[in-house]
Amino acid sequence: MNLGEADVLEIISEDESEHEYLIVEVKNSTNEDTIRRGVKETLEYLAFLRVNKECVFGHEDGDYFGSGWNGLLVVQDFEEETVSLEEQSDQEMAVLQASELEGCLKTALSEIV
Repeated sequence: MNLGEADVLEIISEDESEHEYLIVEVKNSTNEDTIRRGVKETLEYLAFLRVNKECVFGHEDGDYFGSGWNGLLVVQDFEEETVSLEEQSDQEMAVLQASELEGCLKTALSEIV
């Protein structure tokens, strides 16, 4: 699935009774305004993600952005370190540098399922 420039990964349980989603937005930039726009866009994608005309998140529990592991913004690498994925676990979504993606993607996916 593709939402504008973001991609959506649909994860279906083995018995097909449960579906989870990961929305990934990529901004090839370290510009603060571009990253802010990426955060805003990712949160909008999460809040308005629909399946069969129904919002995926928020309709039952009010968590319009999912569990906090359903949105991921990947940005160009910074010269300095950023906040770890674990330290972002209480946020509505996570922001990773491109070089962190490979090492953190497994963790993010395991939190979703």
